[in-house]
Amino acid sequence: MNKRMLRMIALLVLTGTSMTGWTQALPEILYYNFNGTGTAIPNLASNPPAGTDTAFIVGNPTQGNTGQCGGALVGSGLTSGTDYVNTGWATSLTGTSWTISFWASNIQPSSTLYYIFGDNTAGSLRCFTNGVAGPNNWILRGPVADVSVPGGAVAGPTMTTFVYDTATSDIKAYLNGVLVNTVAQNPLTINGTGPFKVGGYATSTGLSAGGLMDEFRIYNRALSEAEILDLVDLTRYDTLSVVTCDEYLSPDGTQLWTTSGTYTDTVASLSGCDSVVTVNLTILNSSANALTVSVCDSYTSPGGTILTTSGTFTDTLVNSLGCDSLVAVNLTINVSTTSTLDVEACDSYTAPDGAVYTASGAYTAMITNVAGCDSTISLNLSVSNSSADTVDITACDAYVTPLGDVLTTSGVYTEILVNTSGCDSVLTIFLTIPEIITTVTQNGSSVTADQADATYQWFNCATGAAAPDGSGRTFTASASGSYAAAITLNGCQDTTDCVALIGTGLGTPVLEGVRLYPNPGQDLITLSSEAPFRAADFRLMSLTGQVLYAETAVAGTEFTFDISSLPAGIYLVELRQAAGTFRTQLIKR
Repeated sequence: MNKRMLRMIALLVLTGTSMTGWTQALPEILYYNFNGTGTAIPNLASNPPAGTDTAFIVGNPTQGNTGQCGGALVGSGLTSGTDYVNTGWATSLTGTSWTISFWASNIQPSSTLYYIFGDNTAGSLRCFTNGVAGPNNWILRGPVADVSVPGGAVAGPTMTTFVYDTATSDIKAYLNGVLVNTVAQNPLTINGTGPFKVGGYATSTGLSAGGLMDEFRIYNRALSEAEILDLVDLTRYDTLSVVTCDEYLSPDGTQLWTTSGTYTDTVASLSGCDSVVTVNLTILNSSANALTVSVCDSYTSPGGTILTTSGTFTDTLVNSLGCDSLVAVNLTINVSTTSTLDVEACDSYTAPDGAVYTASGAYTAMITNVAGCDSTISLNLSVSNSSADTVDITACDAYVTPLGDVLTTSGVYTEILVNTSGCDSVLTIFLTIPEIITTVTQNGSSVTADQADATYQWFNCATGAAAPDGSGRTFTASASGSYAAAITLNGCQDTTDCVALIGTGLGTPVLEGVRLYPNPGQDLITLSSEAPFRAADFRLMSLTGQVLYAETAVAGTEFTFDISSLPAGIYLVELRQAAGTFRTQLIKR
């Protein structure tokens, strides 16, 4: 048997397996082990956000030295404006639990604040030592209530982990896998435009010169205490039980084991730490089985032999464990059958053998019976016909069809019902739903409905009262206000939007040569006139006619008033004197 197939099958039948060192869940968002060289750092997370597949070192930090496992990020102690790791991530941790974890070493106390990660666009999320954090301590600050980790920022190696859990509404801080602080939090909003920086924050001093960082991780969930403890020592001692045939490839891929027994192998994990695996190996032998088969005319055995007579035959297969399996086939060859079928159909009938019939009659179909052999069927077929009908419908707004569909536009629609013969009845609906144009065209104190050839009734929008002389397509307001028209067309009705109109004053002369500016305006508004105002009365009103400001005995060629205290909207301006009246709209921005 193919040896490679045996090894693949073996991996599929693992039993009693404990593979923590291999299967430890990867962070979903960011994971850097700094085991490479140069400035590119691969993001090893299981589901990295878009644009974060590779982070890049900016400035003087390097990958090198010795971290928790393999290499580490080595800080420059310079400003984060020039020296940092650009993750390319626009921070997004709102509405979810999360975990941030990192290994650090050679962090010295100083009067300088050293920032180890952060994003100043995400509510100033950051982590640093010294200053308010105190020497030898880390503090997580920003859109979170401060969370300190005493003893986390020291010369020796430490593993610091922050866990935010939406279920408990707090952030827990762990040092070397031990809980050292719990701080209650309000629901957190942590979003930014990025980039999220590692080994730095904004333009502050980043990771201290010679300071080391390794195994930087961000998960989109709250790790359990057992998982947090696993991060402290990434070396694992695992036991693997394997059942296979003939041979097994060792976990490190360098040896073929051909006998049962207990073996030990060392495998490098993603982090670079060793995983020591003990393999309890069982090598299995071939097996035997019996198979009873009933077919028609001929049979292809499991090994590919074509058999045409009943009897007992032997084939060699591969069993469920991937080993040889001797199969004895007890074969029976079956024969064809006949039957009669009475059928009622509409318009046409597709027989079991695929033939299509459109008329009643007696027919024959050849199919396969339940035993897999030919079956001859005699068909006694009765064919009924479908029907069709049309209706003309006029409705307002919407029409509900016989099948319950709601139609809102004119057109031709088709529905399939059932007639008295139990066949399809195709109903064609010619539907007319009058469309009323509800827009209007305004011209000064007059407004015209854009819908022609209809019945109109204009009314005051503020009071709902019908407007005098308001039954025509064009309406001229005698009094200032907001007006709309109820339009009736083909038995259906709709209403236009309300329009603010300046009243004509019922014959009052219009005062010529008057100008209002600026319009629209925000604060000071001026009325100017070619001829001087003479004892004029001024009013500023709302669209409903409420007087907001009034002035009497206005004289001169200009009059200025202040609207800065009014809300944005449309107002009415009126100036009256013996010679006539000036009215217009004023728009406040």
